[in-house]
Amino acid sequence: MPSPDAVSPVVAHVQRTADPSVLRWVVHEPVVAGPRRACVVVGAGALAGLVSDGVVAAVVAGPGYLELTAGAGGWTDVAAVDAAVCEALAAGAPWLAAGADAGDGAATADLADLQRVVTAAAGSLTALHGGSIEVVALEGPTLTVRMHGTCAGCSFTDATLERLVLPALRREAPAVQTVTIAHD
Repeated sequence: MPSPDAVSPVVAHVQRTADPSVLRWVVHEPVVAGPRRACVVVGAGALAGLVSDGVVAAVVAGPGYLELTAGAGGWTDVAAVDAAVCEALAAGAPWLAAGADAGDGAATADLADLQRVVTAAAGSLTALHGGSIEVVALEGPTLTVRMHGTCAGCSFTDATLERLVLPALRREAPAVQTVTIAHD
């Protein structure tokens, strides 16, 4: 009989994806089941700390995998993130089961989750130029954003949304098909 203090074995490995800001952990043990879903990482663990510090912008779970999106600083210490993922998996990661079902994309994603995706996709670029993008509404397949700072009125706004933001949203929240700019 195993000790009650026994830790579940973690059998997982990290892989690169086509998007350099996203790393995928293929998880064999413990089983990560269910539909693709966004996870709100909470608790005192190392992974929750990385999320709150902005090192990790988003966590998505799916059958047999976890995908993590880097924060604005990119992946500077993958070994620390790997250790945090393995720690969370070994601990039973209750947030894995509590995440919002993202099987149908944006229909279940909340604005905070979508803001994290937008920030991960374009936050470093917009901040570099003295601006930012704020998610303000989601209506069906259309996400509305507000441009702040130098981004408001910038001639490259549409290109930033089309080349950086929309592909990230389609990956993380596939039901989002268009992004519009709020004009106040």
